[in-house]
Amino acid sequence: MRNQKSIASETSLKVDTVLIGAEQTVSVEQIAKRAYEIYDARGRAEGCDLNDWLQAEHELRQVPIAESRTAAATAGK
Repeated sequence: MRNQKSIASETSLKVDTVLIGAEQTVSVEQIAKRAYEIYDARGRAEGCDLNDWLQAEHELRQVPIAESRTAAATAGK
């Protein structure tokens, strides 16, 4: 698997961030870093680049949403 910098630089996306909800954004570099961590944790097995990227993007999108729901629930009490 390519390292996180090569993934980010080779991507055909012309954006620096991915919009998450109305306020939270995740950078391509953050996704690439997490995808590399997933790849590394799997023993650096080749051939799952896209799955690693999508999993990383999903994880990074879920954390802010979960935190905002917890904060909203706490604020409402």
